Amino acid sequence: MKTFYAIGDIHGRDYLLEKMYLRIETDPYRSNEYGKPVVIHIGDYIDGGPNSDKVVDLVMKGSP
Repeated sequence: MKTFYAIGDIHGRDYLLEKMYLRIETDPYRSNEYGKPVVIHIGDYIDGGPNSDKVVDLVMKGSP
């Protein structure tokens, strides 16, 4: 069974997105048996935040 993660409402704070990607990467409950997990980005990612450009770059690269 594929593993899914949903991340929402980052509001231009790139450090939060990096933190979430790290938590996904190091999740002790995720099995690597089914390959790379699916990460779903929902909510406001660039709305009113200080580093919206960095957030967009991170989302474009994708999670580790």
